[in-house]
Amino acid sequence: MIGVLLWALGCGEPDLREPTALPEASVDLQVVSRRVGSGEAVSLVERLEWESGWTAPETTIGVEGLEVALVSAEEGEEQGRQWREARYLLTGEDGSYFLPAGVLVFNGPAGESRQVNTPAIDVDIGVQGPTSDLEAMGVIPAQDETSWRAWGGLLVGLLMLLAGALWFWKRKREGPLVEVPLSPPDEEALAAWRLAQEDLGLDDHERALELSRIFRRYLERVMAPFPATRWTQREILEALESQGGLDGETLGRCRTLLAATDALKFARRGGGADFFDGLDLDLKQVIQQTRPVSEPSDLEEGASA
Repeated sequence: MIGVLLWALGCGEPDLREPTALPEASVDLQVVSRRVGSGEAVSLVERLEWESGWTAPETTIGVEGLEVALVSAEEGEEQGRQWREARYLLTGEDGSYFLPAGVLVFNGPAGESRQVNTPAIDVDIGVQGPTSDLEAMGVIPAQDETSWRAWGGLLVGLLMLLAGALWFWKRKREGPLVEVPLSPPDEEALAAWRLAQEDLGLDDHERALELSRIFRRYLERVMAPFPATRWTQREILEALESQGGLDGETLGRCRTLLAATDALKFARRGGGADFFDGLDLDLKQVIQQTRPVSEPSDLEEGASA
């Protein structure tokens, strides 16, 4: 599984006329552990430093397939240099994720600019994948042009041809595909949450992960276009507030659901029957206020019982 690290990009040429001077800007990315267990979070620290008077770019980290949560953000100034440090937690399904290198542009007071390369990173969640050092990811060694490239291309072409033939044969045998409509978003969310509540094999951390996934997918479906499964808690709440249409109580319940599940997922704070009973009520009330108008749902039937 391949992730993509999105940076705020810009243009400009670095000023290399004074190689002995201190660099105008620097970017450092550190991962506490590049290999974590299944269900655990990868801790990523981003630190930017630049000379006072210069302007640092705004950065946004988004990784396809992973949930990115901003844990803390600090900034300050020391000895004529400014700095900004942000800590993130990345969670997702088991697999290997590669975050390619990028470029950040810092602007000087006289209109000059400096490009700073960001290091590439790869991490593993719950698997023994091909992790490597940041330094090793920075430069890709040149490969010899050998005949294996031609053989590899031929093999890929044959495999694609075989896959296409199998798909055509299977479709012809089974007849035309019939599109199965999705369940309404409120019914899907309630059914999935009911299964998670009844699954005695889930611990509190796993149940919080499942509730977070269910709630974000529900928001993504009823608020479309709204990529809640890829956004951070802050981005979701800002979008909900800017769209309007939700009263203060409903926004507060959304904030509670996101904050409480993140706290249990990343900091292991919370849990227990009372904790999930409260979130169960919050989820059902949010769905009641936002679900599409349709026939009476399981939520209404449960409320009237």
